[in-house]
Amino acid sequence: MENVWTLATSTGSVDESWFFVVSLGIEAESGNLLRTGFELDAQLKTDPTLPSAVRLMDQFTLLIDRMAGILVRMYEECMPMVFYHRIHRYLGGWRNSSDLPRGLFYGDDEEPRQLAGASAAQSPVIQVIDIVLGVKHGHHDADTDTFVGSSGTYLLEMREFMTREHRECLQWLEGHMRVRENILASPPNSPIRVSYQNALNALRRLRDKHLQIVTNYVVIPARKTDGQAEIHGTGGSNPIPFLKEVRDHVTEAAIQ
Repeated sequence: MENVWTLATSTGSVDESWFFVVSLGIEAESGNLLRTGFELDAQLKTDPTLPSAVRLMDQFTLLIDRMAGILVRMYEECMPMVFYHRIHRYLGGWRNSSDLPRGLFYGDDEEPRQLAGASAAQSPVIQVIDIVLGVKHGHHDADTDTFVGSSGTYLLEMREFMTREHRECLQWLEGHMRVRENILASPPNSPIRVSYQNALNALRRLRDKHLQIVTNYVVIPARKTDGQAEIHGTGGSNPIPFLKEVRDHVTEAAIQ
């Protein structure tokens, strides 16, 4: 991360550049994560009780923890108040915007578009972790606290902001990855079950750190600015209820 920097930003600030560098650092782990996920899935389909399957699951866990370690480096060069007051506005979109309740007209469009701004939910590597570990996010309309409905529906909508190849890759993985199913089929005392739970714990730690980042960089500054205002993440969601729901689904994926 110390060997890369942005050539152009909206604000020209070190804080904004570092925000993108940290994001890039997380995305850079996607190659290792995908390769390990493929090898793990193949091994589990052969024999989930082999020590090599446990080693691969432990490696997957280490990669998740590595991503969490990169995420918390955000504090090094990006200050929360600078992010909220100078950078946040350039990352926001027109979804759930009180300034543009109908969205924004583009070109000759007859209807406005409500497009979300930049969101971690648009990162293919973040969604890959859930797919490999078999973490499911529900689809329902009852949850209004998030401003965007259920987390499962929102995550699918965020794929529309990815490149087509990334979107198709996630769809393919969902149809072929059987990590969780094969672990469930393993003997109750199999070591792979412990390794799988360790991976879920690592994913929960990553979600916790993301929650802390959003709290410090969006929620607290917003409350200091206007204690009565609704808080919106850059993707249009109410970030804390949404992220808590996503994190809780990791806990629900635990097996005996």
